[in-house]
This record gives sequence, structure tokens and C-alpha cells, in this order.
Amino acid sequence: MDTIEAHFRTLIEHTPIGIRVSRGGVILYANHPYLKMFGFERLDEMTGRRLEPIHIVGGGTQNYLLSQFTADATGRMVITGPVEATAAGNVLMQAVALGHLGSLAEAREVVRRSFEIATFEPRPGPAVEDAYGRVVALVER
Repeated sequence: MDTIEAHFRTLIEHTPIGIRVSRGGVILYANHPYLKMFGFERLDEMTGRRLEPIHIVGGGTQNYLLSQFTADATGRMVITGPVEATAAGNVLMQAVALGHLGSLAEAREVVRRSFEIATFEPRPGPAVEDAYGRVVALVER
């Protein structure tokens, strides 16, 4: 993520103003104040679709503790990998465009066979619920 995108993301995530990002009528992101405006805590409550699993790609996949915490805090399975997602995605999309691979589904299968992928199952408990409550309280300040 470049510096400008990181600053923009930080601004959206910390503003008290409700912001939604969508493309073609599909909500891609909604910050917490936006969800609260409509009486929701999570995006999946608003859309009526459970967003699972969560896929984490890139360098952050090397942080196993963060991946497990993400699974625990969201109550969703987390799948991580590949570490070099940008380079792999670039090469695979070129292979699809040139006809070496027949589809995006086939490219995804190449990723599954070629890279280390880790899966983290949620381990909910009272500590997770307490931590979530503290985060929500901080966001609402």
C-alpha cells in the first residue's frame, strides 16, 4: 500500500463521519460510523451476507498472531497467503490474458497448488468479546 492510500485509509477509518465505498452498487467498504447510522455493528449485518472466509495476502500473512487474532475477533475462518500476492497476481493475470490459463478459477487453483496457504479457525471466548467491546468504545469516541 502506498503512502497516499495509507493516509486515506487512516482518515476514513478514524473519522466520525459515516463513509461508504461502493462500485457498481456493491458495497466494498463501510466504516463503523456509517454502519451505526443504520443501526448495524458489522457490514455483513447490513448486506445480509456473511463475509467468510477472510483472505489475507501479502507480507501481513507472515504474522500468525495477527491472523489468529483476526479469526478470533471476527468469528470467521481466515486464510492467508501468498506472501508475494502482487507479483503472483500479475503473472497469473498475464497468463490468463495470453490464454495459458483458461479462467480466474484456474489461476486461483495454481495459487493453491503453488504457495503456502495457512488457515486459522476462530477461537471465541470472553476475552475476545471484552476486547471487541473496548474497540467499539474507542471508535465511538
